[in-house]
Amino acid sequence: MINSWRLAISALIPLERRLAITPQRGVWRTCAILCLTLACACSSSQEKAGERAATAAALYDAGNYPEAHKAILEAIAERDDDADQFLLQGRIELALKRPENAFFAYSRVLELDPSSQEALQFVAEYYLRAGLLREAEKAADSSLSLDPRAMRPLLIKGMIAIDRREPAKALDYAEQLLKINPTDTEGLILKARAIAKRGDHAAALKLLEEKIPTTGRTDDVVLAMMAIYRADGNLPGLLGTFETLLPKLTRNVDLQIDFI
Repeated sequence: MINSWRLAISALIPLERRLAITPQRGVWRTCAILCLTLACACSSSQEKAGERAATAAALYDAGNYPEAHKAILEAIAERDDDADQFLLQGRIELALKRPENAFFAYSRVLELDPSSQEALQFVAEYYLRAGLLREAEKAADSSLSLDPRAMRPLLIKGMIAIDRREPAKALDYAEQLLKINPTDTEGLILKARAIAKRGDHAAALKLLEEKIPTTGRTDDVVLAMMAIYRADGNLPGLLGTFETLLPKLTRNVDLQIDFI
């Protein structure tokens, strides 16, 4: 009889109490098990992502860009919150001549790391080429706020000033570039373009000619001179300068005059 009462009372006692486990303690134990499971899964995913990213970096360094692209996408599929992985993807996309894909990769970098100079400078230049001057200026300003002597955003700011027909501002940016590096070809060309924008084509051409012994007669310098000759309506000068590019035309048919 006593045993029967004991069985009846036992049936009324919750299982947690019979096992000396409070409801709260059971909940915490369940949460702990879930957290441990998630942590193991995350750790495994991070390891896989790291391995695939390392493989992608090695393939990129070796010049095998298609396989590097495949590997970095696999890494991102495992983990999509690593800015370095998206930086690598951006470089690979550029190597594959896919600037639009690179833009999306670098934009993702900035979502994760707004202070990335590489991403800021690429995005600024991409916007500039697309004619989105406000966006280009914003990205360039962000880059310069981190490093006032960063040459790429200074050049981009100068090019924006050229597009906005503000030669005085463009000339100021050119002088900043040349102060940092007196032999910088892009700074020199920007200065010549700013002078030409003021209407002094002769002075712009003279500047480029005088610096050729230092910078060399690079394609960029020659194209800048051609653009100035064209703006000046100087056909003989334009054709004479163009002749210096003829030996390269058999392998490069994509030359384009940058009109000013």
